Amino acid sequence: MNKVKKDYIAVLGVFGLIVFFTSCQWRVRSYNTTMLALDYKNGFTSRALLGTIYHILDGILPFDMICYPAAFVFALIMTLLFLVLILFFAHACLKRADSKLSDAIQILLLMFIAVSMSTFSGGYNFLRVDIFMLAVSMLGALCIISKKAEFLVIPMSAIGVMFHQGYVFMYFNIILVLLVARFIDAQNNRDKIRYGVYFAFSFLVGSVLFLYFELFSRNSGEEVYETVVAEAEALSYNGIYHTTLLAHEVLGIDLGDTEKGLRLVNRIQFPIYILVMIPFIVFFIIMFAGIFSEAKRAQANRFKYLCILVGPLTMLPDFLLKVDYGRWVMSVVAYYFVVLLALLAMRDAPVESVMARLNVKLSARLWSYMLLAYPVFFLPYWDVDICEAMRSANRWLADVIPHLYRYVEWW
Repeated sequence: MNKVKKDYIAVLGVFGLIVFFTSCQWRVRSYNTTMLALDYKNGFTSRALLGTIYHILDGILPFDMICYPAAFVFALIMTLLFLVLILFFAHACLKRADSKLSDAIQILLLMFIAVSMSTFSGGYNFLRVDIFMLAVSMLGALCIISKKAEFLVIPMSAIGVMFHQGYVFMYFNIILVLLVARFIDAQNNRDKIRYGVYFAFSFLVGSVLFLYFELFSRNSGEEVYETVVAEAEALSYNGIYHTTLLAHEVLGIDLGDTEKGLRLVNRIQFPIYILVMIPFIVFFIIMFAGIFSEAKRAQANRFKYLCILVGPLTMLPDFLLKVDYGRWVMSVVAYYFVVLLALLAMRDAPVESVMARLNVKLSARLWSYMLLAYPVFFLPYWDVDICEAMRSANRWLADVIPHLYRYVEWW
């Protein structure tokens, strides 16, 4: 890698730190500290991998970590390590991609780090398990890009689901789609079999663990509930832990009926978000139309690009059944950033051709720089509320249109 690209990685790192310090609210919310109280010593339960890692560190390190200050430092370190992972990912993409596309890749990386670091640095997502799920998929993408230790995607699939079974819907698609791309592009039967096996076992492992955690992992919660509550109190700011999280994850109580009002918030905010994102949706449609056209011209397998296009449909159950639309939108956005960057690093010809053409066209138009700055108004992503702008729009509409929530309740 030449000096210019190394300098860009350094600049990207500084930019990531600036975004972190700008976005961080210097407090870990009760939901995320309470998650640290879940541990496999109380049974092989869902969402307990992060807490298990935390308890292992507590046993190794010479100081007590079952307290809020330690949880805060842990959140700080994990977020900065995630920034380091992004820089490694950026290095791999710039090193392997066509040098003629460096400008386009650098822009994508800059936007990706703005989205991810702002989202995971503060508010409801500081130390949220989502950062670990995305990190697992990025590590899997790095293995696939480099063609080194690609078999690790199988245990990574398990690790992602062990952090949170929602991984199957949110970030698992990154690994699966890139394996499909490698399978289709394979030039010999040996490679096709290898990537087919990686895909099949990754999918099987992820699916089995998902079903186990959803159906069988909360049978003995009452026996350990008081212990988990005591640790959650010690780990949380002012001892205020997240009661509904423990009720659901430890006792297995279904909380779906308590989310009715939150669903109405989602039904108001999401159409508004789609409306304000029209400039990017148009750009996205043009880009994929070009990719399919290039694939046809090059006689490439267009099924691969169809899989890439519809990969985020794995998120559909969450959009239909769950309420954290900020997290769901973040997972869709992160998917396209990571997959497109990975395809450029893998020297995918149709994607390279389209990105090069778009880069030339946009560079010649001054307004294109405004297009890059536009998403900043809608960052960072939150959880139930998509972002601050959408929450403000929701409140404004509720004031202007009386009984707004009644109008959307029939959905």
